[in-house]
Amino acid sequence: MRPDQSANHLEATVSERPIWQAIRRYLEARKQPVDAEIRAYPSPIAGCDAQFNYLLEERAKLSRALVRLDALARETASNVTPAEAVEAFLQDTDALDGEAQRDLWTALAEEFPDLRAQAEPAH
Repeated sequence: MRPDQSANHLEATVSERPIWQAIRRYLEARKQPVDAEIRAYPSPIAGCDAQFNYLLEERAKLSRALVRLDALARETASNVTPAEAVEAFLQDTDALDGEAQRDLWTALAEEFPDLRAQAEPAH
C-alpha cells in the first residue's frame, strides 16, 4: 500500500466511525490548552521546573493517545459498537485519569444518546 493510500484509508476509517471522531475532538480539546500553556511558559531552568515538566508529560500522553486512537480506528472491526470502541480506547490509554474518562463518557453520551445504554451491562 502506498503512503498516500494508507493516509486515505485512515481518514476513511475514522470518518466512517463518528465515535472515533468524537474521541479525537475530546483529546484535541484537552491538548490545545496544554500546548498553549507550554508556548506561553517562561523559559524554564532545564529539568528543574516541575510544572513545565508536568505539562510536557501531559502533552506527550495526549499525543500518544491520539496516535493510539488512530491505530485502534484502523484495527477495530466495523461491527464493534460505539461503547465497545470507547472501552477499547480507554483500556489502552494512560492519557485520561478516572475523572477525565467520566468526562469523556459524558461528552460522548451527549453526542451519542444510545451510548450509555450500550455500555451498561444487561440486568
